Order: sequence, then structure tokens, then C-alpha cells
Amino acid sequence: MANAGTVIIELKKRTAKDAAGILYLRVSIGGAKPYERASLSYSIPVKFWDADEERVMRGFDKSESINEDIARKKAELEEEIKTLRRAGKAITNQTISLLLAKGAGTDIIEFWKAYMVFLRAPRRTKDGTDKKFSDNHIKKMQSELNRLEDYCKGSLSFDAITKSWLEKYEVSCAKTLDADTSLPTTFSKLKQVLKRAIDDGLYNMNLCKGFDWPVYVDPERPYLTLAETEKIAALLYRGDFDTDPYLRAVAAFFLVECYCGIRFSDWGRFKVEKIIDREAVRVRAKKNGEPVYFPINNSPRLKALLSYIQEHDIAAPKVEQVTNRILKVLGGNNELKFGITLTTHVGRHTAGTLFLEMGYSDATVAEILGISLRTVAIYAKMTRRKIMNEYDKLGGI
Repeated sequence: MANAGTVIIELKKRTAKDAAGILYLRVSIGGAKPYERASLSYSIPVKFWDADEERVMRGFDKSESINEDIARKKAELEEEIKTLRRAGKAITNQTISLLLAKGAGTDIIEFWKAYMVFLRAPRRTKDGTDKKFSDNHIKKMQSELNRLEDYCKGSLSFDAITKSWLEKYEVSCAKTLDADTSLPTTFSKLKQVLKRAIDDGLYNMNLCKGFDWPVYVDPERPYLTLAETEKIAALLYRGDFDTDPYLRAVAAFFLVECYCGIRFSDWGRFKVEKIIDREAVRVRAKKNGEPVYFPINNSPRLKALLSYIQEHDIAAPKVEQVTNRILKVLGGNNELKFGITLTTHVGRHTAGTLFLEMGYSDATVAEILGISLRTVAIYAKMTRRKIMNEYDKLGGI
């Protein structure tokens, strides 16, 4: 790596397996440790960084303008250090730290844009494969960047993000976002970027001390009652869906999900197996590959449903988006006006809630569905709410 005086431009990766890193100005006194660093807010894939020349190679988008910018910032910092020396002032790590904070990476919009480059870059895993953040996560982060950029008109310094500013931003966002779900998500993305900036020495969380960050509140999880699932089953067995094979398949496997909690991704892999002295449905596999079974001997509705699927040779639907559209059609049936939109998630919520109403322990429900005890607690809360609502309506004994 080139060493032009005390200022070096380096590409620093968070972990050895990362395929990209953040460009930093690194300053040391006399070339000795400890170093002081400040982010230049550029995320560059390792293969495009020439460490000897301290330049971004051709082939990377906007490499020329990036090289001009980082060279300018390095020259400005070197000139400030020279000015201090000419004035006879002592050059300490604290001095360098103040200079870096003053001159590099002070705009959150530019920093966030650089962070987006990092998110999109593949990372090398231990087994040698490339891994990157999900498209959905990247899309949400970009959406929140756009929202912030629109609000602050394209530029916002880190030191402007105070408790007062955050409160004003919250009021603005609350005009179009749900206070329990969307608003907390927006602020969690902002907080994620701020924490990244703290790691890079660009932001001090004390600036927003006292701000009450919006907290995500789980929306009520809609589910069907046992009687409502039986209405769907009655139409299925009566042959109401026979003219539409896909609708029939969706209805059948949705009910399987309601009765044993199997998630959509496992619909096509489920099978009935003989376990010791009883038959059981293989509903899922744990992370270690160990299967989780749900017995059907004492499950009359599930047993009848599986027999129906086998007799009619019904194949499981494969595309969740299409399946949810069909479920919406199913829920619009004149005899199935449940007041909720049916989705594949409703089936699992139904299973979890019904299991708890039957007396299954939280731990057992968590094991069957492959969810956390915290999530089970949400189902339990819904069950208690249902009991209270019916008590208010019907009274006690």
C-alpha cells in the first residue's frame, strides 16, 4: 500500500469473507499506531481497488469521479496537517480525529447511498459461495433512503440528526405510515444506518438521546375458528370445487395447514409415515435435519382430509403468490364470508390458535410450527381475547 506522508486511503472490510469494503482516510502520526480513520462513504468491491495506487479501477461505475473525490479529500487533509505543523501546533490523535470528523463523510444521504452499494455486493461465505442480502431487504432500504432524501431535499449532515429533528421527521412520516407497523419499520432502517455510521466514527448517538424510537406492534393475526374450517371442508367434500382443480387443491392443502400447521414451503414435501405404532404427517424438518411429526390417528378432520387428497390424487400448489390469489377467491365464496382475507399465513395462525385452545402447551405449539415462544405468546393473547369477547357477548354461567 502506498504511504504518502501520514495520510493513506485504504479499503477496509468488516470481515475477511466480505467481497467489498468501505474506503477510509487513515491517518497516523509518524506511521505508527494507533491510527485514526474516517469513512469516505464509498463501498468498493475488493477486485476494483488498487491498493498500491490508492485508486478505484476502471470498470467500476463512476470510478473516475470517485478517484477525483477521494484524492481531493486526501489532499485537503494533508494540507490541513501541514498548516498545523507550520503553525507549530502539536499533532495528536485527538487533533487528527477532529480534522477527520470535520472533513469526511458528514452527509447521511451520501453515506446511505454508499451503504446501498455494500448491501448489493456479494459476500464470500466460509464454504466459498457468494451470498448477498435479500432483494426484499435491499428494496426496503432503498425505499427508506428515497423517503429521507425527499424529506431533507437531498442533503442532511449527521450532526443535524438530533432528538428534535427525529421528532419532526416522525410527525411527517406518520401522515402516510401506519403508526404500529410501517412507521417503526421506517425508523428501524434509519437506526440501522446510524449504527453503521457510529461504527465508522461519523455519528454520536448522544445527539438523539431522549428520542422515543417508534416500536413495532404486532398486528392482530387473523385466523379461522374450527367451525369455519369445517365450512370449507364441507364445500370441498360436496364437490363445489371440482370444476376448478386448482381451487380444489388450494382449499385442500389450506385445510391441511389449518389442521397441522405445515407451512406453504413444505406443502409439496409433506408425507404420511408410520411412526412406531401410529401414522403421522411429517410437517417440517429442524435445522439439524431432524423431522417433526404430527400424529393423525386421533385427528379425525386431518385424517379424512388426507384420505380425500390421496383418493383424488391432488397435487400441492407450488407458487405462493398464485395460491394467495386463489385463497382470496375462496374467501369470497357466498358461504364463506369470514370477514378476513385468506392467505397461506392464515392457515398457520389458525393451527397455532386452535392448538392452544385445545390445551397444547406453548412449547409443543412452538415445536410443531417451528416458531419462537414469543410468537406463540401472540397466539395465546388472541385466544384470551376471543374468550373475553365471547364472554362479553354471552355472559357467564
